[in-house]
Amino acid sequence: MYNKRNTLEERNQIVRKIFLLLAASVGTAFSIPSISIVQAIGPSWASPNVNAWKTNALQALLTSATTFPTPPVGNPTQYSAVTGPINPAHMINTQSGAFNSWLGVASPAAPYAGEFGNALYYGIRILNPNNTSGKISISRLAIEDTIDGISFTSFYNASDLYDGISFLGVNYGADQTFNGGDPLGDDVYVDGNQVGSTEVDALFFTGLNWSFIPGDTPAFSTYGSTNAQRLANFIAAVNASGIGQNPVVAKVHVLYESGNLASSITSASSTTTFTPEPSTYALMGLGLAALGIARRRSA
Repeated sequence: MYNKRNTLEERNQIVRKIFLLLAASVGTAFSIPSISIVQAIGPSWASPNVNAWKTNALQALLTSATTFPTPPVGNPTQYSAVTGPINPAHMINTQSGAFNSWLGVASPAAPYAGEFGNALYYGIRILNPNNTSGKISISRLAIEDTIDGISFTSFYNASDLYDGISFLGVNYGADQTFNGGDPLGDDVYVDGNQVGSTEVDALFFTGLNWSFIPGDTPAFSTYGSTNAQRLANFIAAVNASGIGQNPVVAKVHVLYESGNLASSITSASSTTTFTPEPSTYALMGLGLAALGIARRRSA
């Protein structure tokens, strides 16, 4: 039993230990999955191409590809994983300003002419070991993400669907082995809007996404008289804000019990750093409006 003097965190640690001991005691009946987090820059959620991009992202996560399709097709649906620091100009969302942009360029040419900027996505691969009987599900997924010292926790549940766009499940076939997207393998895909409590052997998620937006109303109006000026000045404001000193941290948990972070049986984290352009710090006296961070619970 717990000592009454235990803090809440100490109790949570005890609960975690109990679940881990439970996992160890039941052998192959309960397995500890592996988690990989892959960051990418994709279209903002206002993009007409975002669902096609997410479908490509799931395919890349399924096959451990860094790009999909390969070779690059040269349009907003192309998925490419990103390693190393992120340029903040590549995660500006201009939806609130109602003007088109792509990777920090206002009024881009086709095929990017209809885009409303970009966002940083955290793609997730969760795999149970081969030849085990353990299962995972969307409803046992939790994500903690922190930016500027503010932490959020997202819990997933049965209302989240295996839709083949944001979420994909895989059940291993008779060989009880993950075949990594091999068309000759016997894996069974779960992508027909099954509910989030459906248990699977492997889970893929295009992930939470983050982008920068202005904090003024109406958005972008104080940053210039043309869209090109507004975007350029806002990018300068993001860089001058010192965002490069505040990395984004994402931590993914697989839970034993839905909605209970204390029951985390395993987790993995990823940290994103930014690379502001040094020349923008000269613009600190611009009279900046407040910066905003836009966060989406699901991709």
